[in-house]
Amino acid sequence: MSKTNCVILARISSDKQDRELSLPAQQSRLREYAARRQMTAIREFVLVESSTVGDRRHFLECIKFCTENHAALLIDCVDRAQRSFMEIPLLEKYRRAGQLEIHFARENIIINQNSSATDILFWHQSVMMAEAYSLHFKENVRRSVLAKVNKGEYPGMAPLGYKNIRTPDKHADIVLDEHESVAVEQLFRTYARGDMSLKSLVDLAYDLGLRTDAGKKISKAYLHRMLQNPFYYGTARWGKFTFEHCHPRIIDRATWDKCQDVLHGRNSHPATRWGSKDYLYRGLITDYYSGRIITTERKKNKYNYLMTWNASGRHISVNEDIITAQIVKILDGLQISPDTVSAAADYLKSAKDIESDFHRRALNEIQRNISTMDTRKNNLLNLYLDGKIDDATYNAKRIELNETLDELHKKEKLHRTADDNVNDTIINLFRAAQHISDNFIKSSEVASKRTILKSIFRTLQLKEKTLCYDLNFPFNVLYKNTENNKWRRRRDSNP
Repeated sequence: MSKTNCVILARISSDKQDRELSLPAQQSRLREYAARRQMTAIREFVLVESSTVGDRRHFLECIKFCTENHAALLIDCVDRAQRSFMEIPLLEKYRRAGQLEIHFARENIIINQNSSATDILFWHQSVMMAEAYSLHFKENVRRSVLAKVNKGEYPGMAPLGYKNIRTPDKHADIVLDEHESVAVEQLFRTYARGDMSLKSLVDLAYDLGLRTDAGKKISKAYLHRMLQNPFYYGTARWGKFTFEHCHPRIIDRATWDKCQDVLHGRNSHPATRWGSKDYLYRGLITDYYSGRIITTERKKNKYNYLMTWNASGRHISVNEDIITAQIVKILDGLQISPDTVSAAADYLKSAKDIESDFHRRALNEIQRNISTMDTRKNNLLNLYLDGKIDDATYNAKRIELNETLDELHKKEKLHRTADDNVNDTIINLFRAAQHISDNFIKSSEVASKRTILKSIFRTLQLKEKTLCYDLNFPFNVLYKNTENNKWRRRRDSNP
């Protein structure tokens, strides 16, 4: 039975977000929802926080208040609560214990201790829709960064000795700092001689005029990192990318190499004997008892064995084929029928409408901001032509407005492309589940098999010869619902 007391939760991601997305609108809809169900709202939480970044302290406070006061939580739609699965374990813990009931008003879903497996699955699918949108948005940001990397442009803040600037055509660039670059070059060349310690280099840096923002000496740890940064001779690192950048060099590669020799005492260690071997389960399975990574050894140049331990700590070996047979059996349990995929597709299409509405409102807000900036530019020009502001003020404000407009146009472009193929991505995931076992067995490439394992299994542990595992979402739900052909929800008594 639903609770009679409730808590209303309204959330936007940032204070720059349109309030239409939005707090008063959400609160109004939820108050009407509570009135229809004859529920009493004992408190309203209004949050301005991201659902994918940070520890979500305010959201967790709201959940705690609901559990302590035996109140249902009313939320406008799933994406206003969460856009990732990181909160699912906590929410599921309270739900199963009967301490938490959540109403998603726009999806018309009530999640509580008595919810069916189908309702739980629909909730998870809605979270997956919201997460897919966020991931596509991040992917578009990644593509824009990749475009800069492909042109040899560094997309972040330049290190000591350089400065980030914006050219007259609003293009971001990195140039040498006239003073710092000379000092940094001298530090590299001095240290490359091999007769000065890092501690002495700290004093030299201070004498050369290099300071922290607080005017103090640069630390030894900072100089240690600086001396290992290949940016200074022309190679940049950004995430997983390593590329030759197009910005000015301060030193040559030979000087940098000499510094590395001094730093590391010319002690280089070759790769370990087994680290480069292309074993199927390398680094993927841990020992049940000790938690250590299980290694693989090849015997008679023919058979692969996983080296693990038993309960008494004795070293034992397990033939790789035994593990593979268990993996295949698990993957067989993920087979779902075409009818189930079709039913899931129908549901996801309806869930997508809500996500599309968020997408539309976000774009409308960006376009309104662009229109506002254009109006301000026109007003600024009129003030300048009327002689009410001088050249310096006009130029400074014009550059500021142009930079804001540039960012808004970029954001608009990212939002327009983030919505593409979200449905296809999720449906293809369900369709792929029909053939996972066959794909794993038939694939002759170890890399392809490892990709399948990483995408499906969250954890893999070996308890002597028995494989213990946890599945990633949504495969854990598919595994539990492979026998469930009742995907359609019943009509609600209060549609």
